Amino acid sequence: MFVHSLHYSMYCRWFCLFLLSLQILLRITVQQEKNKIMIAIDKLIKKYSGQVAVSIGKIEIKQGELTGLVGNNGAGKTALFWLLLDLAKTDKGKVFLKDKDVAESEEWKSYTAAYLDEGFLITYLTAYEYFYFVGKLHNLSKASVDEHLQQFDLFFEGT
Repeated sequence: MFVHSLHYSMYCRWFCLFLLSLQILLRITVQQEKNKIMIAIDKLIKKYSGQVAVSIGKIEIKQGELTGLVGNNGAGKTALFWLLLDLAKTDKGKVFLKDKDVAESEEWKSYTAAYLDEGFLITYLTAYEYFYFVGKLHNLSKASVDEHLQQFDLFFEGT
């Protein structure tokens, strides 16, 4: 029973994270202009221990376009996302989100949401700490995050 309720609690937290991220993404999408370039990558190179992990000449993804990223383990998919979110520095090239260079500006953080895999922050933060972290990225106070989370109280019962 304890294991079952532990898994239920964990799944509820993940579901709430998903809903929060989806709500943010939907709000962002409604406000954007059609055919605007949302993500642009120009001459991007990232190496780890001398090995090229990411090498992209040029990519432009416009609003409304659906783009998939597929590759074998070690192909650089996660490295690309880390570069998109300025969590790793490029060796060469630039990444732009809505014409903002992610390495030069913090402005892009106010309209960007991302799911970071469990190995990045989730193992270090409680669900509420993670919500506060995401809220801070969007210039929300702890009180604002708490107010927003009240609608999900049913999912947090017993945590």
